Amino acid sequence: MVILVTGGASSGKSAFGEDLARSLKTEEKTRLIYLATMEPFGEEGRRRIQRHLRQRSGKGFTTLEQYRNIGEAKVLPGDTVLLEDVGNLLANEMFLEEEVCPDALHKVYSGIKELALRCKNLVIITGEVGAGGDYPDQSGEYVRNLGTVNCRLGTFSQQVYLVQAGIPERVK
Repeated sequence: MVILVTGGASSGKSAFGEDLARSLKTEEKTRLIYLATMEPFGEEGRRRIQRHLRQRSGKGFTTLEQYRNIGEAKVLPGDTVLLEDVGNLLANEMFLEEEVCPDALHKVYSGIKELALRCKNLVIITGEVGAGGDYPDQSGEYVRNLGTVNCRLGTFSQQVYLVQAGIPERVK
């Protein structure tokens, strides 16, 4: 099962995704994986990661960090995986070097599809960006790429949820 959860910043999508992933893990012998994509840049990044670890504490997740090449994550066939999040993953792939990586969109989408084939359940967290208008240069390219990958993931997923103000709505 592949489920996409989307919403704006601080909308409650992560908490909903965590609960959803936990509900999908039905066998005791399988793992519940939190696949973290946020690369810890600076003290603020490290504090944010520590806060997220505390929030997940006691929920049964094993955290794996995979900042790039998401299709290579060490998951097993029976695992239920929560991928948090596509926006970070895309930024990591796009802005690795001085120049924007031209195939970042393809790497992210194909990597997520590969990951989905290797685990039992995949809950994907992504963000809604770009509703406010057009963005210039690399920011605009990032927003367009995230919008494109979100559309592709929405088509690929069996279920899609939009979370607004902490309220999830199933849209597919």
